[in-house]
Amino acid sequence: MSVTRQRRSLDTPAISPGTLGASGLERLTFRQVILLFIPAYAMHILEEFPRFIEWTHRYPGVYGAAMDATKFAVGDSLFVTYVLVAVGLLLRAREAVGVVAGLSIPAWALSNGLLHLSLNIASGLYSPGAISAAMLYVPLSVLAYERARKEGIVTPRRLALSIAAGAGVQHGVLALGRVVG
Repeated sequence: MSVTRQRRSLDTPAISPGTLGASGLERLTFRQVILLFIPAYAMHILEEFPRFIEWTHRYPGVYGAAMDATKFAVGDSLFVTYVLVAVGLLLRAREAVGVVAGLSIPAWALSNGLLHLSLNIASGLYSPGAISAAMLYVPLSVLAYERARKEGIVTPRRLALSIAAGAGVQHGVLALGRVVG
């Protein structure tokens, strides 16, 4: 009997099909997908800094006339705080509040990503942050919405509130930068 068990364990691959790659994503829950936005945002910041500051000077109406390292750090600190608070609410708050907070993260990421990508397309110049927006934010956001739908936790009201919250955070921080700058 032990020989049979040993033989079966040797015949079983160390990594079963679906453990890695796109099919491995199928097992992630909505909350697990939302947690992936934390390292995705860290990668986004690394792509942006320091080239993004100089790049924003081309668009003073969007980012404010005097973007500098301090304003960049303050803006990103506000975004990091928002993401961490939203994740905390998702993990700890009652379902309705937590789901809206969680869904607001992909709404914010898509808003941020669409801004990068649209300015990239309009200018014909690389926008620091556009690659991580396209390669991380867009697919993670689609996956998050798909998971929420599959788990039956998204309603039209929750979706609308989360989109308003996420886009509101993105554009509120930009507006603050224009007022302060």
